[in-house]
Amino acid sequence: SGLLPDEKRFAVFWLSRRALEAAFDLDGAFNNVSVSLSPGANPQGVIDGLDALLAPYGTGGAYGAEDQLSNAFIESEMQQLASIAAIIPPIFLIVSALLINAILARLIATERQQIGLLKAFGFDQREIAWHYVKMALGMVVGGILVGFVLGAALARLMTNLYANSFRFPDMIFRLDPSAFVIGGGSAAIAAIVGAIASARSAANLAPAEAMSPAPPTVYSKGVLQRAFARIHFDEPTRMILRHVTRWPIRAGVTVVGVAAAQALLVGTLFAFDAIDELLEQHFNRTDAYDAAINFVEPMNYSAVREIERLPGVLSVQPNRDVSIRIRHGQLDERVWLVGVDPTGRQRRLLDDNQRFMDMPEHGLALSSQLASMVIAGVGDRVTLEVLEGERPVLDAPVTGIVNEAMGWPAFMDVDALGDLLGESDVVSGVYAMIDPDKEAAFSEAVLARPGIASVALQRASIESFNETMEENINIMMTIYALIGGAIAAAVVYNAARISLTERGRELASLRVLGFTEGEVSYILIGELGLLVFLALPLGGLLGMGLAYLVASSMATELFRIPVTIDPSTHGMAATIVVVSSIAAALFVRQRVKTLDLIAVLKTRE
Repeated sequence: SGLLPDEKRFAVFWLSRRALEAAFDLDGAFNNVSVSLSPGANPQGVIDGLDALLAPYGTGGAYGAEDQLSNAFIESEMQQLASIAAIIPPIFLIVSALLINAILARLIATERQQIGLLKAFGFDQREIAWHYVKMALGMVVGGILVGFVLGAALARLMTNLYANSFRFPDMIFRLDPSAFVIGGGSAAIAAIVGAIASARSAANLAPAEAMSPAPPTVYSKGVLQRAFARIHFDEPTRMILRHVTRWPIRAGVTVVGVAAAQALLVGTLFAFDAIDELLEQHFNRTDAYDAAINFVEPMNYSAVREIERLPGVLSVQPNRDVSIRIRHGQLDERVWLVGVDPTGRQRRLLDDNQRFMDMPEHGLALSSQLASMVIAGVGDRVTLEVLEGERPVLDAPVTGIVNEAMGWPAFMDVDALGDLLGESDVVSGVYAMIDPDKEAAFSEAVLARPGIASVALQRASIESFNETMEENINIMMTIYALIGGAIAAAVVYNAARISLTERGRELASLRVLGFTEGEVSYILIGELGLLVFLALPLGGLLGMGLAYLVASSMATELFRIPVTIDPSTHGMAATIVVVSSIAAALFVRQRVKTLDLIAVLKTRE
């Protein structure tokens, strides 16, 4: 078995029970029972009853769906999707609220006289405020409709990805109307929240004050001008710095918006670095074997010697896996207790610092996930209920905590486990290193031997994982890049477009005074470039925080996601933000070329 299904090397054959009984002369025999419970039934009571009923037959014990590995994988994926749904959408809504607030604030500044006239004609504060709230809602209606279409397409894409990954035999795609209600309602609420502050400022304007032109900005020396007084800047650059320092809140909104886009990219793209780290730890450090061979039932140590003599085998490490229920206080979990030969190097343990640790000579080592599930630490004693053979109940101390990225096993020295179970030189499987040039001969020889239940080749597992995940990863990276780039482009475009509207007279005056088109464009776009430059380090820091939040919220019993962010991820996120910002700025720059100098200069302010 591997991390993902591999239909090239694994298959399930279905046959009628009657035909199978006749083929093996086992009339009425069975080895698995699936039970459906009536609504409101007590699962634990049914499990206890089944265990008591089947105890004479030596079963491994009944268990609920939550302990079934396939169900655990599905539940893990659903939990991770729920975590993403709780973290990522609020970022979009916050950025949307900031954008709406910035747009309305600047729009109100240009409509002071109209507001004053409306109030002079008897419109009250509530009507003025409601006007701008409705304007904000009007802005998002189109986005909500487009979002419904894109969301439905993305939902179908995600459904197909899961259907292909998990090989569901029948998966019906259905859109829940509540998803549209929640999505559209959230967008509308974000618009209202973003509009409230600006709408209130408009409503609070006194008529006489509103009908008067806004007082001119006092361009005295600011903090930056005094700090860089000895540094000579050209006039366009000084105009950029003056405008940024005179309007820090406006500049801050743009910086935060761009930083949020980059944070979203870093906080999602890091998952691919985490997957690489997870696979590196799993395949090259803790499970550094080429093949894992599992026997049908526990066998004498002589089986290990037979495996050693197979073609291509370089070294082996025997193991003894036992299904147990571990109890500590009132808590219990059904897990695998893995007995490992401490002299081998194919299956090793890591501590919290990612360093190799020795197998405890006495007691057992718990994975960090299992230790947190039963709230046990080094020095505690736990009860082990063995779920096979004579099913003894044992007591053992916890002597180590293991950093295991996948699953929640417990580990013990294979000889110490044998002594605990009262058995000698008994193994249930072998980890083997194989000569790559003789892998085919090894596979043919090992499959021909009796008593072998399964053979898992690490190379095949890696290939299967890469083939299965490559398409999914590329699709998800494209989606994240488009979303992050769209946010950055939207923030920069809105800032540039509003700035052009506000400063049209100023820029046209500069053109009349002899400034070139390039110099005027530099004043407009240079300010945006400065703000994007300031947003990049902030976005990187926020992205690291978001990565930690995503990793902690997506951690499940099956997987712990390491927070590993490669420099290339920061570089990719920054590149997407910069390219998107440049595209938006260049789009607005085209408006500078078409400025009607005479019309702009005649416009009353």
